[in-house]
Amino acid sequence: MQKKIIYLSVLILFMLFLSICCFNVLTVEAGILDDVVGKLKETLEGTNLSTTLTNMAKKLFFSLALIQIAWSFIQLAAEGKTDMQSVVSTLVRQMIFIGFFYYFLQNGVSIFSSIIESFTEKGQELSGIASVAEIFTLGINTAINVIEIAWEITPWKQIIPVMAIVGFTAIGILLAFTTATLCSVITLCKTYIACTVGVYFLGFGGNSYTKDIAINALKVCYMSGVELFVIFLLAGIGKNLFSNIVTVANMEADGVYSIAFQALVASIVYGGCIKTIPSFISGIVTGASGSAGAGVGVEIAGAVAAAGAAVGSAIAQGMGKPDTKLPDGRGPTLDEPDIPAPENKSGDTGGDRGQNPNNVTPGDAG
Repeated sequence: MQKKIIYLSVLILFMLFLSICCFNVLTVEAGILDDVVGKLKETLEGTNLSTTLTNMAKKLFFSLALIQIAWSFIQLAAEGKTDMQSVVSTLVRQMIFIGFFYYFLQNGVSIFSSIIESFTEKGQELSGIASVAEIFTLGINTAINVIEIAWEITPWKQIIPVMAIVGFTAIGILLAFTTATLCSVITLCKTYIACTVGVYFLGFGGNSYTKDIAINALKVCYMSGVELFVIFLLAGIGKNLFSNIVTVANMEADGVYSIAFQALVASIVYGGCIKTIPSFISGIVTGASGSAGAGVGVEIAGAVAAAGAAVGSAIAQGMGKPDTKLPDGRGPTLDEPDIPAPENKSGDTGGDRGQNPNNVTPGDAG
């Protein structure tokens, strides 16, 4: 028994040491996320994709504009308005409409880039966060601080159970921040791709019947910029929040377990906020905010609850079913089925069984 305890203690200490080493490596390699996003942006800007899509959009635009002008004059002729004033006013109105959307088509790439950069710069300025990769670095630092501070203030006699629980919370913190970082990086990549491909949809602005498609392309660009702005704001809030939660003073005052689980719950809620709040706020542009209330927080909490339920089920199965026999072994005393009484279909009561149904005595029969 003592050998098993020694082996288990050595294994837990080795896993904690390995986890700290891995966290340090991940901190160094967190800049890879910025490199991946930067390579994607350079690829989209370096290729001729934007130029090709712009040329395709121009062909579509002028085809729809020609249809628009022709249809306008057909309507004038059908209404009998063939005077010079009606013709000139219709032509001027169509030229203003077509020229307005053609300006957005000609400068679509620069307009989209300006919108995204302006939102990103404002978010970085307000939050003090330079890139979304710092969210992942924040999670790693939080997990390392929980482990290191718990290691310093915990007595050696309690080091094994305490570090086992703290290691579990550190893994949960890292999982929540990994999910939050993944959502942020996907939002950033989605923004660059949508703004590059969205140039083609500006070509639908050449006709009054299809102009809503071009307007929706501009809305998507604004929504993407708003999402990035909110993500950077949340990153700055998380930086201040977790730097104040995990401290030596808090752990000494409230206890290691309390602060570790506070950091875990805060990380789960923080991951859910980064997943749901940006899309919710960006709904202001379209007037319909999303309501994905579950998000990452509920998913991670559900996974933890499922793990706890599995452990509880295993413990229950190990205990086995309680003995329901009597001391003399006469059979079960619990869960014994009740045998229903037979129904009396004739309507007679038990007291009338074996008697004359007409209640006639033998003396009355004569």
